[in-house]
Amino acid sequence: MEPTEADRWIVMVQGELDASSRRHMADLAAILAGPGRVVELDLSGVTFVDSSGWAAVDAAVEALQANGVAARVGRMSEPVRRVRAVLGAAQLTPAA
Repeated sequence: MEPTEADRWIVMVQGELDASSRRHMADLAAILAGPGRVVELDLSGVTFVDSSGWAAVDAAVEALQANGVAARVGRMSEPVRRVRAVLGAAQLTPAA
């Protein structure tokens, strides 16, 4: 994680996103929760993602938004793009 401006964060996620990622993403959402913050999840370093991994990302973004954070998914790796395409746009967290 790195702050880019006052209360603006870019979180770089790397490696695999699967069912075991849910706890880490929930912890991340709890740490960054706060009104007025802006959080972008950069998924360009993700090498593998399945539907449960995407669900973890989606849940984290929803939790952040529920706590007043302007959260979104930014850059995405090809594996993330493929899972988004398979799941269908109606189920997905908005991306940049």
